[in-house]
Amino acid sequence: MKRRNILWTLMMTLLLMFCFSASALAASATAHFGTEVNGKWKETYPKKAITVKAGAAICLPDMKSSTCVYAWGVRRNGKVTYYDVKAKVRLNQNTSFFLKSFPACTLEFYTTNGKIEFPQYRMRVRKGAVVKLPDVFYFGGFLLTGWSTKFGVTAPMYQPGQKYTVQKSVKLYRTSRLPENASQEKNGKIIYLMHKDGSFFKAIRRTANCTFPDYRPSDGSTMLGWGRKQGQSAGVLCSHGEVIPKDSSLYYMVLSTAKDDAKYNTSISKPAKYGKVFFIGNSRMSHTIKHFGSNKPSWLELIAGSGKGYRWLAGLNPSLDGEGAYTKLLRNVKSYHKTSKGKRIAVIFNLGINDTFNLNNYVKYYKKIGPVLKSYNCDLFFMSVNPCDNEMTAYYCKNILHAPFPGVDRSAHALKHFNRTMRRELAGMYTYIDCYHYLQKNGWYSANVNVRNYPDGVHYSKNTSLRIIQYALKSIR
Repeated sequence: MKRRNILWTLMMTLLLMFCFSASALAASATAHFGTEVNGKWKETYPKKAITVKAGAAICLPDMKSSTCVYAWGVRRNGKVTYYDVKAKVRLNQNTSFFLKSFPACTLEFYTTNGKIEFPQYRMRVRKGAVVKLPDVFYFGGFLLTGWSTKFGVTAPMYQPGQKYTVQKSVKLYRTSRLPENASQEKNGKIIYLMHKDGSFFKAIRRTANCTFPDYRPSDGSTMLGWGRKQGQSAGVLCSHGEVIPKDSSLYYMVLSTAKDDAKYNTSISKPAKYGKVFFIGNSRMSHTIKHFGSNKPSWLELIAGSGKGYRWLAGLNPSLDGEGAYTKLLRNVKSYHKTSKGKRIAVIFNLGINDTFNLNNYVKYYKKIGPVLKSYNCDLFFMSVNPCDNEMTAYYCKNILHAPFPGVDRSAHALKHFNRTMRRELAGMYTYIDCYHYLQKNGWYSANVNVRNYPDGVHYSKNTSLRIIQYALKSIR
């Protein structure tokens, strides 16, 4: 009896294994690629065969020619369907594709007067192909209403985004109209983003949480953000990554150049009620020290650590960072306090750009050291972590440093959150200096003094660095 049961179990196991193998084979599909002559198919390209799970999508092989355009054909139920090369198709069963050549047709797209082409929309396709006409929303102050084969007309023959069957090479011209006052068009479906000089940059469809894009100007200008007026080098309304307001549909880039930066007076003067002023910062402060050179006044002391943050401030890693910033600060404060004859001391902290993730640690540590510093006649200040140009930083890291982008969140949202939290949590013990919005309102310019003043999006030019010190000193008077 036991022997019979064992044999039965073995037979069932083998039967199930066969069924599973058969279903696994049936669950795959292969695309074969060849040519067709007089209705007979031949597998000309066996190396291009593709086997996938039945129902999966494949990308058809690319085939190029300078004289024609290729497509892959397949016969089903007596009918032939053609697919463009590189097209994605779903493979449900074994399928034989054959290569077919077609006359090449070119579609070119021009402005209404035919003088300017939109080369990014030019198409080279096969005769009979169905394409989607581009949707160039805005150009030269005009809104797109459609396309026409005749230039200079206002009535469109084809709508933006319409499907168009190509039968020959053709030039299509925009049909346009002036927009309504986009700056007053609330909740407009299209948002128009313009360069600083008023030329068109991008049009995007409005969604509930659409945000301002970032941009890296090719001329080395610093991208500060977006505003409502053309030609601004200051007066930022929103930074890149922030949600686009609903009260307007027209915004302009706010860019700062070296010329804009040079127009400011950067002279500084000692606050009357303080005998000594200490700044504690990172590489931005290191650059400021270089900018001062031998002209730094004796009453001003700058303590800086390149690439440093909370751990350097608290002295948690002396083998790597050396002496902690607070240790050095306290020693120098005590030394000055002994001989100051009661003069007050200002201490301004400006850390966080390298480690916004240490926000809670900063709050706890500042609260811990605050009473100690106050006991030496110190008034305490926290200066905002100031803005960056992240698109510029990404380019600088990739093309100049040949290094990965820093893994620190320096977005406008992250910096504003950091600053708001510090201001709220340190209130009563530290006075907040809002330099972030001062720079957004009045402009700033990026330059790395260590790399021939190349703009890196993080460090500031000499003028901007000195203006930051100037603004902080005016704020504590």
